[in-house]
Parts: sequence; structure tokens; C-alpha cells
Amino acid sequence: MQQHAALNDDEGLIQSVPPSPGAPKRDLEAVSSRFGIRLDAPFLEFLKEANGWPWFLYDLRIVSARELLSERFVQDARDLIFVEQDLIEDALGVNAIDCLPIGISESSTDCILLLLDGSGRPGEVIWEDNGEIYARHKDFEEFFRWMTRYQAGEVKL
Repeated sequence: MQQHAALNDDEGLIQSVPPSPGAPKRDLEAVSSRFGIRLDAPFLEFLKEANGWPWFLYDLRIVSARELLSERFVQDARDLIFVEQDLIEDALGVNAIDCLPIGISESSTDCILLLLDGSGRPGEVIWEDNGEIYARHKDFEEFFRWMTRYQAGEVKL
């Protein structure tokens, strides 16, 4: 994502932050079991290669498998994201419990949500902020490709 910006930064102001190394198989299996996500689902395939990505887009980061296995982390992320729960549930058309926060901002309420089986649209990925939907994609792979193009300035919100 940020490599494009860093490569085109003649003044050296932007520093590329690489993703973390891939998640251990046992963590992927545990995330799969806990949230009902297929092991071959695009998001878990991503975690297999990159177990989280700090500064994925500015201060928006992709969380790691280990964080997803922490009940406290998941609940704290849901509490932060769903401050305006009714507003967000109406905008997304699903219950908050059927949304898994897989990307969170360190300084705002922007988040990336993975819809779970109970949503009726499992695997869908939504980038939202307090009910305002910036992007909606059928799965993490499509979302990631779009974010790459967004970061490169090829697509707009």
C-alpha cells in the first residue's frame, strides 16, 4: 500500500511500514474455529502471509490473528467502533455481533469490518466510520486490491 507513496516521495518524507510476518497455523485454525471463518477465506489467507499490518493506511491498521484471539481486544474494538451501534447497524444492514473488526484506526473511529456468517453476507469487507461507508467489497482480496489502487490515487472514495 504505502510502498507506492514511498517510491514516489522524492523528499523521503514517507516511510513504508511492511506487514508483520505470517501467523502460525495454530492461530489461523483458532481464529477460523472461533469466528466460523473458512481456513481458505481471503482474510485468513492474508493473515497466513502477513499477521497484521501496522500503518496499513496512515494509522489504520490490520489486526493480527493473536489480537483476534483476545476476547478483551475484540470486545474493546467492538465497543469503540459501535459507540453509535444503531446508526452503524442501520447503515450496514447487519447486527454488530456479526461484524468482526479486522482493521482499526489509532486516532479515529475508522474501521474495517469482516462480516461473519450470521450477517447473511459472510466474508464481505466494509470500511466505515460511524455508519458512513467508504468502501464495501465482496471479500478481503477484492478489498485489498481496491485499497492498493486507492493508496496509489487510482480510485476515489
